[in-house]
Amino acid sequence: MHTVMLMHSSKISFLALLLLLSYLGHSQTYFANGSARSLGNGCYKLTDAADWQLGSVWYADKLDLKKDFDLEFDLNFGTKDDGADGIVFVMQTLGNKALGVAGGGIGFEGFSPSLGVEFDDWDNTNFGDLSSDHIAIFKNGSVDHKSNNALTDPVSALANSGNIEDGQNHLVRITWNASLKLFEVWFDCVKRQSITLDIENTIFKGENLVYWGFTSATGGSNNNHVVCLRDDILTQDTFYVCQGEKIELNTRESDNNDYVWTPNLYLSDNTLQNPICSSTVPITYFVNYTDKCGNKLTDTIHVGVVNKPDLGDLEDISLCADEKLNLNIDNEYGTVLWNGRSRESFELLNYEGTLSIKSSNSCGADSTDLEVSVIDCTCDLWFPNVFTPNKDGLNDEFGPVDICSNLKEYNLSVYNRWGEKVFEANDLSEFWDGSRNKKQSVDGVYFWVAKWIGSVNGQEVETLVSGSLDLIR
Repeated sequence: MHTVMLMHSSKISFLALLLLLSYLGHSQTYFANGSARSLGNGCYKLTDAADWQLGSVWYADKLDLKKDFDLEFDLNFGTKDDGADGIVFVMQTLGNKALGVAGGGIGFEGFSPSLGVEFDDWDNTNFGDLSSDHIAIFKNGSVDHKSNNALTDPVSALANSGNIEDGQNHLVRITWNASLKLFEVWFDCVKRQSITLDIENTIFKGENLVYWGFTSATGGSNNNHVVCLRDDILTQDTFYVCQGEKIELNTRESDNNDYVWTPNLYLSDNTLQNPICSSTVPITYFVNYTDKCGNKLTDTIHVGVVNKPDLGDLEDISLCADEKLNLNIDNEYGTVLWNGRSRESFELLNYEGTLSIKSSNSCGADSTDLEVSVIDCTCDLWFPNVFTPNKDGLNDEFGPVDICSNLKEYNLSVYNRWGEKVFEANDLSEFWDGSRNKKQSVDGVYFWVAKWIGSVNGQEVETLVSGSLDLIR
C-alpha cells in the first residue's frame, strides 16, 4: 500500500514548485538518441538486429531520490538466442541526450556518475558474466562483475536460467523506498535483485534529481531490443488540483483493467485506471485492482486542493518609529516575492515607502503594492494600584509599567492621605521606593497624579491621569 500524508501549511521551494507543476498534469516526453526510435504506443526500439548499434531513451521528468518510485515496463530482447548484448535501466546526471558506448558495455559504458540495472543476454567471460541471461546492478558505466563498480552479484534473469531472447515481452518492475534506501528489481513477477544503498549520496554526491531511461547496444552479434512503457509511468500517491478545475488521477496497470475507486465522489468514472477528479476539497481515495502479476492490491491516493493566491485583504500600514512588524503571507504550495525577492516573511522596522508583494503557485498569481509609513505615536502610561516595597525583588517600586520613549514632558507626584507630597519624579526611569526623606513610609493608601506631553501625528497632546495606591510591606 502506498501512503503519503497530505501537507497543509508548509512552504515549498521553487524546485518543489516545479515538481508540483508536473503533478498537476502535462503530456510526458521521451528523448531518443542514436539508433533508438519510437515504434508508437509507448514502445521504443533501442537497436535493430544489426551489428554495432547504439541507442538510448530518456524520460523527460527526472526521478527524485528523496521520494519513493515504482516503475513497471516491458523489455523485449529479440529472437536470436545467440544475439547480443541486452538492455540497461539507467539513472544518470549527464542529460537527456546522453549516449554511451556500443558493444559489450550495452550502451551503459561511458556514464559516470550513474546507476544501472543490466539485463544481459551475452556471456562476456572477461567481465565475469554468467553463462545464462542475467541481471546485475552496477555503478558508473561499468558492466564488469569483477570490478569495484559491481554493486550486486549477477543472477539469472529467469529462475530456471531460461532464455529471455524469445521474442516475448518480459515484465520488469523497479522500486525505490527512499526512507529505507531499498532498491529492488523484479523480472516476470519474481524479485531478482535487492540492494540497500544511499544512491543519492553514494552514487550522485548529494544530487537527488536524476535522469532515467534505457540504453542498449550491439557488437559483433546483435538483436532487436525494445522497451515499452506508459506515458504516465511515474505513478504517485498525492495529486494537486486547482480550485474549480479537474485533474486526471493515475495508478499502476491492472492485469484485467478492472479498477474500483472509493469513495465514489467527484470522479468521472470510478472503474477507470485514470478517472478525472473534480473535487473542491482535500480527499483520500482507495483504489482496488489486480496487478499484472495477479496480486490483488489497494493503493491510497490523496488529492489536495490548491487555491489561487488572493492578496485582496491587504491594506496600507502605518507604524510607530522603532515599532517592528513581521508580515507573513500564507501561500500553501507556493512562493512569495517581497520587493522581487523570495523569502518566508518580511520584517518592517522603520521602513517607509512602497512594498511590492507577489504571491504565486501553480494555479496562478496575485500581486499588490502596500504603502508603509512611519508616524509619530504616543502611548498611555499604566500605573499599578498596589506595591510591596519589602526588598524581595518583586513589585518593590511604584511607577509606570509601560514606558513610552517618545514623551516630551513627564511628571509623577505621590501624596499621602493628608495631602502631603511624599515623592515626585520628572524622569520615566525614576520610581518611588516607598520612602520619604530616606525613611520608610507607613502602610496605607496613597494618591498619585501623572501628566505628560506626547506627540500624535505631529501634534503635541497633554495627558493627565490620577489614582490611588495601596502600600503593603
